[in-house]
Amino acid sequence: MQPRGPLAHAIACGLLLAPFTAASEPLSPAPPPSPIDLDALARSATTVDISEDLLRAVLVLGNPETVKFSTAIDLGDGVSAIAWSECSKTRCRGWLGKLSGGAAYPRLVTKVALTAPPTVFFDDGFTFDAAAFSDLDGDGAKEIVVRYRATEPPRAALGSLSHDYVALYAPKGLALLFVHELRRAGAASEEACEWKLARRNDGLVTTGLCNERSCLEATDAPARCKPSSKLNELWRRLRGQKRYVGVTLPERPPGPH
Repeated sequence: MQPRGPLAHAIACGLLLAPFTAASEPLSPAPPPSPIDLDALARSATTVDISEDLLRAVLVLGNPETVKFSTAIDLGDGVSAIAWSECSKTRCRGWLGKLSGGAAYPRLVTKVALTAPPTVFFDDGFTFDAAAFSDLDGDGAKEIVVRYRATEPPRAALGSLSHDYVALYAPKGLALLFVHELRRAGAASEEACEWKLARRNDGLVTTGLCNERSCLEATDAPARCKPSSKLNELWRRLRGQKRYVGVTLPERPPGPH
């Protein structure tokens, strides 16, 4: 017989727990998230030296005005991954591609578009930090880790908005697993946000601060600055899903926990 009424509601909401006895051990608090050093991951990556002429011949379509490449990282067995951008005055796009054939005979296997604002400024466009191939999320499988900046066209009196991203891709098929901004900033008087990435047993954690840019970046914030707002998100992969899904965590009140 299925329970009904308040009992069924309590079970569905997870409110009924196993009875607690005096002999029961208290529940241990969840371990704090472990910070992820993206720079260290990039330094430990094995790179592949492919000439720019070969990369242009294999990857670039048409005659864009500017082309930029990240470092190519070794995925093993003659396979590598590289990010690049192709920009002209009418369009600017970023890509991640997987290459076979080693450094001497690269061949594009597949490519996917990088997450970016709808319009990226052709002049500044994309810039790339060193990529990595590492088990960033601790699930036992390596991911391609790409960091890059996408800059929007300048606005009158405010300049451009820039977005720094970190993205994780599965090496097979380049499925996007996770993408998040690490920084978003515009003019000194506008709100800016910065995030840090950490790993927890059950997923990834992003913690961020947002404030007026001049306040957020100042070593000693001016007295006029309000406290920074805090952003905390937990990212998990649901059963059977590849891509992480995020939920916003409530800010913990001050005091002991």
